[in-house]
Amino acid sequence: MNTIEEVIKYSVPQYIKDAMCSRKEHENKSLAILDWFLGLMGESQELYEELEQRFAYEAQNFDAIVKELGDNIWYFVAIMLEFGFEIPELEVEANVDVAMIQGLSLGMKEMCFKLSEDLKHHICHQEDMSVEIKALLETYWTNLQYISAGMKYNFLAVMELNGAKLQHRYGGSFDIAKSADRHRREAKFTNTPQYKEIMKKVLNYV
Repeated sequence: MNTIEEVIKYSVPQYIKDAMCSRKEHENKSLAILDWFLGLMGESQELYEELEQRFAYEAQNFDAIVKELGDNIWYFVAIMLEFGFEIPELEVEANVDVAMIQGLSLGMKEMCFKLSEDLKHHICHQEDMSVEIKALLETYWTNLQYISAGMKYNFLAVMELNGAKLQHRYGGSFDIAKSADRHRREAKFTNTPQYKEIMKKVLNYV
């Protein structure tokens, strides 16, 4: 049996190639940053709710948690690229318990509120808050990895699944009609052999 490192030949640069083609064009950088930030704020709440369902009510919502992790990754990467920040290397390999997962998820929601304040000053008041924004985003990235480790998911495979989903949805470039039809397209993707194969990697079934 192959190790997970041998099976998952995926990387952050490959994810950017697969997933970032789905970014919508904006009139300027500020609008793009606000779009991606509002998306990140919504996704942080959705991830928190799915984790709450899992641990408070024992919901068998593993696919939903994987999806929300992937969506959080997308918005994180989109904001980092818009600012011109380098994506940090993957670094988390740790034992994470349930309480820590829930605390990290709640912390990510709180980070979004702090990020909103920094973005207001950066964009609206034209103060250079890039150092503070970068530090918050890098902590957010680390928290995503800890949550993935706590759920026993392979983080690179979560990224691969999100990239494959967006390739399946858009075929290489953003389209408003396809975006509006995203829920049907996503449901269709979950029935493909590609989805099932990558999900095995996510769950470390190799």
